[in-house]
Amino acid sequence: MASVRPRLRVGILGVMNPLARELIRSLAQHPFFCLGSLVEFGGSESLAVLYANQLSLLDTIDKGIRSQRVQRIEKIRVVQEECDLVFSTMETKSAALWEPAYAKHGLPVLSAAANFRREPDIPVICPEINPHHLDILSLQKKKRGYATGFVCALASQIVRASLLPIFPLYRDSGLVEANFTAMIGMQSQPYISGMDIINNLIPMSLGLGNDYALEFLRVFGQPTRDGIALANDIKMNLSLWQVPIQSGMVLDHHLHLNGSVTRMEVEECWSEFKGQPQVLQLPFSPNPVLNQIRFPDRPQPALDLHSTGDLSVYLGQTRMPDPKTLRFASLASGSNESRASELLLLASLMLARGCLPEPEDVRL
Repeated sequence: MASVRPRLRVGILGVMNPLARELIRSLAQHPFFCLGSLVEFGGSESLAVLYANQLSLLDTIDKGIRSQRVQRIEKIRVVQEECDLVFSTMETKSAALWEPAYAKHGLPVLSAAANFRREPDIPVICPEINPHHLDILSLQKKKRGYATGFVCALASQIVRASLLPIFPLYRDSGLVEANFTAMIGMQSQPYISGMDIINNLIPMSLGLGNDYALEFLRVFGQPTRDGIALANDIKMNLSLWQVPIQSGMVLDHHLHLNGSVTRMEVEECWSEFKGQPQVLQLPFSPNPVLNQIRFPDRPQPALDLHSTGDLSVYLGQTRMPDPKTLRFASLASGSNESRASELLLLASLMLARGCLPEPEDVRL
């Protein structure tokens, strides 16, 4: 009789969010996780009833799931019985209230919201860059009085496009300063109407750019006995523009390195980079992580994003004005599909590192 690893049951908080629909689709065939509770404010007798005025949005979701009951957000004990962990796709204000409540009741909470990304005892994870930050979960439990639950935040999507290409250089050679100009598609927040973006570029808030820069420093930071300390050996600056493409984000990188390197050394560093998800060959882990494109007019969202759920970062336009200055462009998806893939990649990584409950093997 074959030994089969049972899948962990995942609850989804905020099932009216587009990200929640992508998670439902992605969980259907995942080897480690399956769908548990569906949760939304007010609840519903079924997912189909909840989406009664938008049923077409459920066309690619299995009929059995469409008929599944949606629990009210306050029914934490019911969700606790039906799930081993939860994914939170709630908006920031709701997440601030309910994510700690679920963690207090013993459920691991993996959050796509932004509200806890400044808390030193809550890890903000980009799976390929800082899996060691998960070690502070024990500090969080002790500090907040959680028995088995916790809150872990997934880093912003722009972190992937911005930091993945510079991380191996920062780790191996050292960086003094990194400046980014990001051009982000319409699918990203804050939402811009189609009429406003036609034939136009819209600068995004300087405050938002500063918030992302702080998040970058947190992802590059180090665990201490008090939580994650921000990286203090590099300066980062970010400006953001919303552009008239449906999805995707393109960034121009301007880096100042600690020492002299050649372009060949940079490209070799990118080619050899593998994060822990790639070493462990986890589901949804992109390989290669950094995909270098040699054509002079690339990367382009229309040509280089092979699927909306693609987690690879595409690199091009590499140039070195001098041995300590590097400029290049990067492209990442930025879609809800890729966000769902990254959240599941984080969950798989946490399972591999022993951060999630390990179900007993069952026999067929």
